[in-house]
Amino acid sequence: MTEQPTPTPRPSQKPSNEFEALRKRLTEALSGVFTVDAGYVDEGGRMVLRGSRVAASDYDAIRARCEDAGTTPLMRDAADGKIELVILPSLARPLRQNKWLNAALLFAACATVFVVGSATADGSMDAGEGLLYMIGLMLPLAAHELGHYLVARRNGTPTSLPYFIPLPAAPGTFGAVMVQREPWKNRRILLEVGLAGPIAGFLVAAPLFVIGALLSHPATTPLPQGQATFLGDSIYTYLVGTLTHGMAWTDPNIIMLSNLGVGAWFALLITGLNLVPAGQLDGGHIAYALLGPRARFVSYAAIAIMLALAYFLSSPLMGWAVLLFLLGRDHPPVLDDTEPLGTRQIVLIVLGALLLLITFVPNPLSSG
Repeated sequence: MTEQPTPTPRPSQKPSNEFEALRKRLTEALSGVFTVDAGYVDEGGRMVLRGSRVAASDYDAIRARCEDAGTTPLMRDAADGKIELVILPSLARPLRQNKWLNAALLFAACATVFVVGSATADGSMDAGEGLLYMIGLMLPLAAHELGHYLVARRNGTPTSLPYFIPLPAAPGTFGAVMVQREPWKNRRILLEVGLAGPIAGFLVAAPLFVIGALLSHPATTPLPQGQATFLGDSIYTYLVGTLTHGMAWTDPNIIMLSNLGVGAWFALLITGLNLVPAGQLDGGHIAYALLGPRARFVSYAAIAIMLALAYFLSSPLMGWAVLLFLLGRDHPPVLDDTEPLGTRQIVLIVLGALLLLITFVPNPLSSG
């Protein structure tokens, strides 16, 4: 749990008549589930009610009463053992989505991935190779998003189907995004949903990469100087390559990775990048579940490491690092920040850290 100092209203934020009326209405609405001792306006102009739960009242019971008054509470622990309810405008509204758009974007992403995988060195198209590449990349990505979606729905989190992002250049897609109607309910759900995607994606990509490595073969002719692209290794891909091709795998001029393996390699790369503990990436969800608001310091450190890797080792990482710096530094709070993590959640966090360790690629792409 996080401990936060007890803020006091600034002189410019003295309670108004409207504030007092809403406070009275919420105090009455919360009767029987939450006892309001005091209230103030925080620096963001939001009402904050301080008090304590009645008996074993949980967040859902407290929220139901607040929603009756047209508001949604963000619940957190205070330093003195009290509980604070940050009062937000009601978030209880339908999640609108167009499933035809989801389907169209999925089809478009499959098409761009297929075209990228079909391209050959002489400029022609090989449909069989394109299909293998699409299977290697899109099956793990679909499993990744399905993992997020199913666990979110199981936990009652209102979230949309994934919106895949086609890209008419390698690797053929930017992955996918999912839209939520409201913040995560608590850290446990945040952790389980955030980690479900990488686990599901890895479980599909890992065997596909093994098959792709077995289908690979040594180069029969020297590669063109300065025109070859080499795929960097994570711990997992290095171990698979060594087991399937021995020490030859360490020489990028020898093993030609099959298109199925290349697709799975990109899927594993995306898994590792998503597990970087920054912002609202899957790894950022895991870090926030463990540390709460203090996760922003881990996020800053992760972004700094990414920038250093991009500058000194792998320029292709620079775009990702800059994007994280601009958009992914902080993680929004959960609605109920009072629920502690249990042993099961700690085990999941360790599993997420291990998955990051074996899938992250420090130098994804190089040429020679």
